[in-house]
Amino acid sequence: MDNTNQTANDIHHLAEKAREEKRFVEALVLSDEALIKYVEEGNVVGSAEIQASRSITFRLLSQETENFVYLILAKFAAMASVEISRGLADKSALALPLLNLGKVQVALKQLTDAVSSFEEVVEIMKNTPPAWHNRPGVLADIEIHLHGAELQAGDLSAKERLLSAIRDLESSDEDGYNKAVWVSGGYMRLAEGLAPSDPTAAKEYLQKAKEVIDGDRRLVIRKQQWTKLSNALHLS
Repeated sequence: MDNTNQTANDIHHLAEKAREEKRFVEALVLSDEALIKYVEEGNVVGSAEIQASRSITFRLLSQETENFVYLILAKFAAMASVEISRGLADKSALALPLLNLGKVQVALKQLTDAVSSFEEVVEIMKNTPPAWHNRPGVLADIEIHLHGAELQAGDLSAKERLLSAIRDLESSDEDGYNKAVWVSGGYMRLAEGLAPSDPTAAKEYLQKAKEVIDGDRRLVIRKQQWTKLSNALHLS
């Protein structure tokens, strides 16, 4: 496809669509095209966002193939997105790149680094949140990521903080689909973090996650993730 006359944003959207349809190689090629266009246009924000998009594509490739090489590539694409964003006057632009980096760090079991990334995101969301994500449900979801990483790192006191964040999300007016995805993810993090020390509680939270997932037929990917986690923890 000849994208010569299209804007960087147009190509960016094509890359996102290709990723959603699991056309990962095409998504990466389009991401590189969009990056070059963004740089030519002097669009620093777009340059950071397309690096974040590439990171997500690599992370999904890792999940599909179970190949850690893609996670390494995801990490460095995420780091590039963060470093580009740090040069911007608008500090709210750092929130999503840091969140994405933290997710990759969790996948790589670099939990101390992930906690630091998530802590910085929470601080941004409380003080200078991006306008389009300035919602209580979004903050609660980020806190779920933070406390989930703390729990996986061995801080058992994070259990109560994680439960509190889940309750905040459940009581928010967040979109029903988002809420179901994020709440089920929170319970899955509880199960994963508690499995070594309290398998009975871990099994209970794994079941809670399943109940949320079973209540919304749209959560196809989350259901696959739940099955993979359940098999890995041997709790079901």
